[in-house]
Amino acid sequence: MKLESIQDIIERSKKQEEALSKVVYIEDECIVIDVKNPFIFYYDIELSRINTSDKLLSWTFHLLGKNWMTTDILRKFIELVSEHYNINIYGT
Repeated sequence: MKLESIQDIIERSKKQEEALSKVVYIEDECIVIDVKNPFIFYYDIELSRINTSDKLLSWTFHLLGKNWMTTDILRKFIELVSEHYNINIYGT
């Protein structure tokens, strides 16, 4: 069994992040979740509805109830919203 090199792991991670950036992105003052596998789901939320940490938590909880939601998509959603509004998600 061949072990992956650090470079291979980094390259795979970059490709995964690029693919995820096509699924979750900001466009026209909305955050868009555009899932195409195995079904097509296009979900957009006005950023103004997620502009505080409390609202981000509420939307995170809401999205967890969707059967198409994955941890990677949710992580990207939280990352983009928190960066857009400078919400500290690390508690420091």
